[in-house]
Amino acid sequence: MKKSVSLLLITALVLSMLVTPERSFAKEGKKEEVNPTITCEWRNNNKTLVIKGEGRLTYGWTRKVKKWYSSCNRLVIQRGITSISPNAFEGMELDIESVKLPEGLTVLENIFSNHCFYQGFKKVELPSTLEQIEKSAFAACDDLQSIEIPESVTYIGDCAFQDCTGLTSLEIPDSVTHIGKRAFHSCTALKKLTLPESLEEFQPNAIARCPSLKTVVNRSSLSIPLDNCKKRKTWYVNERKKNRVPAGRTAKAKGKKYKIRYDLKGGRAKCKLPRTYRYGSDLKLPGKKITRKGRYFLAWKVDKNIDNPDVYTFRLGASTHGTIKVSPIFIKYKVKNVKGKKIKISVGDHKKVDAVGFVVRYSTKRDMANAKYEPEDPVKAGVGYNEKENKYTLKKLKKGRRYYIEIAALYDDDEVGAWCGKRSVRVKK
Repeated sequence: MKKSVSLLLITALVLSMLVTPERSFAKEGKKEEVNPTITCEWRNNNKTLVIKGEGRLTYGWTRKVKKWYSSCNRLVIQRGITSISPNAFEGMELDIESVKLPEGLTVLENIFSNHCFYQGFKKVELPSTLEQIEKSAFAACDDLQSIEIPESVTYIGDCAFQDCTGLTSLEIPDSVTHIGKRAFHSCTALKKLTLPESLEEFQPNAIARCPSLKTVVNRSSLSIPLDNCKKRKTWYVNERKKNRVPAGRTAKAKGKKYKIRYDLKGGRAKCKLPRTYRYGSDLKLPGKKITRKGRYFLAWKVDKNIDNPDVYTFRLGASTHGTIKVSPIFIKYKVKNVKGKKIKISVGDHKKVDAVGFVVRYSTKRDMANAKYEPEDPVKAGVGYNEKENKYTLKKLKKGRRYYIEIAALYDDDEVGAWCGKRSVRVKK
């Protein structure tokens, strides 16, 4: 009996010696030294890349952690990193959703601009020690949707948030005394801006070309100039037209109304089409009840848009202005059931669409749940306009099974358009 107990204890001890290091490794994650004082740790369980160490994070470290790029969705920089160079994240092809900057950081340089992250992140957590947001710190961060400026910040530099087209609302804390030129210039989705009591200097054009901006809350003692976007919207303070918002007051804007004209190209609209829109407001155009015999509705073509002339869309953006002409894009495609558990698809009228090609998705469920795609990676496959690349073959299907099929255009910004033309085919037995 004693021998059996001893044997069990020895076995348990050996197993613990083997397992413990593995648990420790899993907890800490994989590590990579990027310079003598800074280490990166990859945490696969929450897809996080953690940067720890001391000193300044400089250019070149990203090459050593490239193997984790495609899986990473969060970047955390820990206390000890005292500064970050403007080009530190250059070439970092991350599709990250959030970035957390280290406590102890006092000055934020333009580390997020110049396509360092390809504008993929949506949220940035700033440290409570931050004092200055320098020139162009977040310039052209297209996908940034949320940011909270800590009360330690006193200075917002020129072009700090210029072209942050995903930012919808921002409240500047009372610690801020300076807002630089073009600080919020061309923030096309920004709807509300709250200015602090402590503001001492507000540079020209800080909030120019913001078509969606409808509310400016001025808590400061300054009189703040308002941009009417080339007379496309009007500002009101207490229902009176104004071009400045006085100290301690709130200004509201109303966009100019424009007409929409339709050319349905032989099709029919089985729904009510909007005939007007207001500058500064998004307008969703209908798409499900636009029909034409023998064709499928793909998208609307808009002949006048401040951002993208000849744009294919279901939405009029806030920057759209003037009377516009809208027409539908119809396409046709054929589906053929062939032997060998295959379905062949050919797309016609593709030259009418300003896109690089098409993508096909198919599923055994009508709601397209768990759909598969052909090609699986259209961008990598180099989809383009030629006879071969607008013909698709769905393979390894199940005999006797019904499949639902839809197509979508692939545009040159790697964006897949709306899915349309749902068809169903039962694979031959």
